[in-house]
Amino acid sequence: MKKTVLALALVGSLSLNAAVLATVDGVEITDQDLAPLLGNNKAELDKLPDNIKKSLVDKVIERQLIIAQTKKEKINESKEYQKALEDMKENLLVSVWMKKQFDSIKISDSDAKKFYDKNKEQFVTPEQVRAKHILVAQQSEAEEILKELKNLKGEALEKKFAEIASSKSIDQGSAVNGGELGWFGKTQMVPEFGDAAFKLKKGQISGVVKSNFGYHIIYKQDAKAKSTVPFDQVKESITHRLKEEKLSSSVSKTLDSLKSKAKIEYK
Repeated sequence: MKKTVLALALVGSLSLNAAVLATVDGVEITDQDLAPLLGNNKAELDKLPDNIKKSLVDKVIERQLIIAQTKKEKINESKEYQKALEDMKENLLVSVWMKKQFDSIKISDSDAKKFYDKNKEQFVTPEQVRAKHILVAQQSEAEEILKELKNLKGEALEKKFAEIASSKSIDQGSAVNGGELGWFGKTQMVPEFGDAAFKLKKGQISGVVKSNFGYHIIYKQDAKAKSTVPFDQVKESITHRLKEEKLSSSVSKTLDSLKSKAKIEYK
């Protein structure tokens, strides 16, 4: 009895805490109705701009209108709906069964470590560079920019480079951040760019580098040598991978057993 009363009290408090954002033919649309649209960012609702929040509310309103219409048309009584519902139930049964099998599989830390030691090449992070660039359409413009930068060093060079990238670079994605490209491996860039960036020393700028995108000037901010990711950082992903492999093998054996016992007729 106490548990029932407590459960009802909790439900009541949740309902009271829900903020009503709109109503549709008397049906309340609350902030809780927006939760599926926000995913993992439920706490960010109040921080959203008003136009974005209204757009989300409109989507919930539209869904509610369609639900109401389906009830008027008695879609829930149709054969199509009943068939779809049964299919969903069966798919859910399979999903729950598969999860139960997966959860029952245990992988020891020693098994995960053995896999790591035998496959270390899979956990190698290649050499990386952090750089900024300025991209322009004409070689002459790139050469003029290079003249502005060539006598600068250190913070003065980095500051001026960022200013020019923000105002002149045609790569708008990086221009808004002063030409910032972040960390990247050599093969992540077109060959001309990658070769030039990796040859530079930290704090240096390149000459004019031509690629199929235009003409670049590159500023190398930092570099990381090739390294192996520590076991502790990949243990969880290795464990998940080994569990999936065991699950596949286990399900295959279970299916073989079920098939051998079942009466199967192909027609």
